[in-house]
Amino acid sequence: MHDYETNSNPFSVALKLAIKNTPITDVPADNELDHIPEQDGARSDTPSNGSSRFVYTTTVVNCLARDVGRYLTVMEKLPLVSADTLGKLQQLYNEFLCVLLTNFVPMYLLQIVFDQPGSSLGKDYQLLRQYITLNQSSLTADNSKTMLLDNNGQMKSQIPKRNVVLNIGLDNLEASYAIAARIVAGESLLFAYAMLEHIKGRVEVILPPVERAKTLQHIYDDMKAVMNQTRQLIFKAVAKILIYSLSGENVKRTNPENFIKNGVASTKWRKGNARPKVSSEYVKDILFRARKVWAKLKRESNDGKNYPLSLLSELWNLCVEEVLDQLLEAYATAEHCDIQGRAQMLYDTNSIYTGIENVAPVIEEALKSKKKIESYLKAFFMDRTEDVDDWIKRNGRDYEQYMLAKLNRK
Repeated sequence: MHDYETNSNPFSVALKLAIKNTPITDVPADNELDHIPEQDGARSDTPSNGSSRFVYTTTVVNCLARDVGRYLTVMEKLPLVSADTLGKLQQLYNEFLCVLLTNFVPMYLLQIVFDQPGSSLGKDYQLLRQYITLNQSSLTADNSKTMLLDNNGQMKSQIPKRNVVLNIGLDNLEASYAIAARIVAGESLLFAYAMLEHIKGRVEVILPPVERAKTLQHIYDDMKAVMNQTRQLIFKAVAKILIYSLSGENVKRTNPENFIKNGVASTKWRKGNARPKVSSEYVKDILFRARKVWAKLKRESNDGKNYPLSLLSELWNLCVEEVLDQLLEAYATAEHCDIQGRAQMLYDTNSIYTGIENVAPVIEEALKSKKKIESYLKAFFMDRTEDVDDWIKRNGRDYEQYMLAKLNRK
């Protein structure tokens, strides 16, 4: 039995309330056990060990969970329409997912995912893009997309329309609530999927055998996969906010989002015969920010009371990946760089990664980002065009086109 299958957990309570025979248009205010009290912000389902299992809002519990309960009641009382009702249940989940996606993921990230499928980010989130596109007609009332026009006035974006606009005020990237709100949004989506997992056994019993075999597992697999990608995309936004809202020692505040690119661009990469012995100056700025990011994550987590400690590690590693991804982009656009300059870049990359590991542990995904940089830089050391072409054939999918073009012009 999962630890969320207990009477003390909020969605279990909400579902029990929703399938009672009594009217459920309002939550009974006098029933403390059957109601998650309204309050500002989010709640955390916290076991005695201080590591919270779920983060959720009262809206998710008192509204979404109740609607899930209603659909479950319909399926149990009217089994002949259970398959259609399951489709409506999936649509409800899709609507919730789309609201979070369009409100908590910055527009520029959505544009890359939905309108630049050939980019690295577009490839990474191909499943999410395909799922949203497939279910587009049920996600918006008028079956339209976000209106982003090209020079000819033609709609060009495939981003789903923001059919529900949340007044969440996330413009100030340095505000703590911009981080906290997105953490709650991502974890609320996990909570919503956990609710559906909680009732899966009952749905399986209700569905006709043919529908059960054909659609049930497929629907759950799709919802889980898209939940994971949406949640990770929201947390990528958190990582960007954390990195770019905390200034380093030598970082100019006029354009903090480009601090890595600016640091690399301001470094002289024509080294002649000089071999790297010390790290470049910008490395200090990156490590200074890394320490501040980790300190802020620990402070916001409050030892697992505000959000799970496992999420602390997940957010930290996304921050590390973001730094390394930006570093790769900066190296790829650096000008006037000779072979010893590329050797210095390799030295700096290793210094940054080692320094970050000394701040907090990193996982395999972050190590892959480091190896991706190293592989790209080492390709510049290849003398034969055939070797470069062979490297591009084997690894080109992992890099942007302008990066590969830089290799051909080395």
